[in-house]
Amino acid sequence: MTDPSNNEITPMAISRRTAVMMITAVATVFLILPACALGLQPALMEQGSVLWSLFILGPTLLLLTWYDLTEYRLPNLLTIPLIAAGFAFAWNSSEHDLILSVLGAIVGYGLVFGLQQLYLRFRGQEGIGLGDGKLLAAGGAWLGILGLGPILLLSSVLGMAFFGVTAFFNANSLEKKQYFPFGPFLAVSIWALSWPPFSQLVF
Repeated sequence: MTDPSNNEITPMAISRRTAVMMITAVATVFLILPACALGLQPALMEQGSVLWSLFILGPTLLLLTWYDLTEYRLPNLLTIPLIAAGFAFAWNSSEHDLILSVLGAIVGYGLVFGLQQLYLRFRGQEGIGLGDGKLLAAGGAWLGILGLGPILLLSSVLGMAFFGVTAFFNANSLEKKQYFPFGPFLAVSIWALSWPPFSQLVF
């Protein structure tokens, strides 16, 4: 019998309390960003896109973050409707293009699927889940294909910062083959980049 610790990548164990603290931190970010954006540009309240973001995108991303932190999965019941909502948002918005939205979803999912297949081929394991692909597809649907680069860049920076801090306080974590869900970093990035003037810094 082989030793699983040497051949399998296992989820990084986090307590329920830690998950609650992290989702609280994410929820705080989700409150701060709209407050800052609306404070700097009060006229945004007159735009229908704000309602889409506040009542559809934000709550769904928060719920997905909770699922990924506690169950290490991103349910299709949330990700697929979020992609569809992104298409509907682009269709109803004068500032977004439906074609770019559809391309963003296709390319976003394709990127993650391609990475998964490459990792599976060369390492024999799934380095990233397709749930992350569907979440990135949702980001592409809401922000368009041009938003994929900034989403990936910001989420990668957040992920590296998190693991840097984790390694600093827990050096033993570097010795184990563990993974932490990437969904929360994607969710925060999608949410941040959906709000002007922050989105104007990268688009």
